[in-house]
Amino acid sequence: MNAQDKNDKLNKFANWSLYVFLLSVAYIGSCYAIYWAYGLSLGENDFTNWIIACGTFVSAIGLVIFSYLTYKNQKNSEFYALFQIMLNEHNRLLEIITKDKDVLYLTHSIVQAYLDNYEKRFYSERYIDSDNNWQEKEQHSISDESVYENYALEQINKNQLIRPYFIVLFRLLKLIYLSNKVDFEDKRECYGLVRSLIPANILFLVLFNAVQFNKQKSPNYVELLIQSSFFEHLPINQEWITKQFRINPLTSEGGSVPEPTDKVILAFEEYIFSGKFIDSKVFGESIYLQSYLEGKRQQA
Repeated sequence: MNAQDKNDKLNKFANWSLYVFLLSVAYIGSCYAIYWAYGLSLGENDFTNWIIACGTFVSAIGLVIFSYLTYKNQKNSEFYALFQIMLNEHNRLLEIITKDKDVLYLTHSIVQAYLDNYEKRFYSERYIDSDNNWQEKEQHSISDESVYENYALEQINKNQLIRPYFIVLFRLLKLIYLSNKVDFEDKRECYGLVRSLIPANILFLVLFNAVQFNKQKSPNYVELLIQSSFFEHLPINQEWITKQFRINPLTSEGGSVPEPTDKVILAFEEYIFSGKFIDSKVFGESIYLQSYLEGKRQQA
């Protein structure tokens, strides 16, 4: 259980404790008022006066419930007013970057770079087998995924147009996560709304951008992405990866880059989903993650 969940439970406990206290006071007060106002004794069985007592208590309950609903609606209104302002700004920036060819090219170039880096990660080593024949095998070289990650982050950080969007998205997710004015189900609805607005190529850039902030103080970008299952609908599969290899968004035409092999695509999926690059919890109940895991089980 994280700190935010603990705070939410403490707030709920405090609120319910207050309402129980108010109801108890109302009940005792109503009984006390009727006892002294009508000169009742506890042993009498006066039906009319007991109806009055019950009516007074029910009125007190209604008053407390009304006060609670008014308080809750006020808190909800405060949250949704601020959420709407930030969501509008998010949508404005999102519209700008989705129309920019340089931003669109970022996804293509980062995915395409994996092919080059993957090929460089392996070299051919010759050896003599038991029959004294020369054979070749693939061996991991000194280079690893850190080279690729540094390249991807460098390309993202160089683009000044997308930086404001990442900042606003972070603050929007943080607003939802830290708010104690809405319950868990309302937060899930807000997270789902934000996710549904973002196209896959921008989700992919958010994924890489977040990695560089996973050691910042809580809540950091990765924690917010986990809480919101942010990449549940990011289509990391053969069709989407092949499309990124094949199409150059700057020209909208097929390039001369080689078609990715199944081996490279599986390696890319492993890189994204394995949990080494980023905590796999950010994918929530992704069908693409489940498909990848099922493929791994079948290979085992």
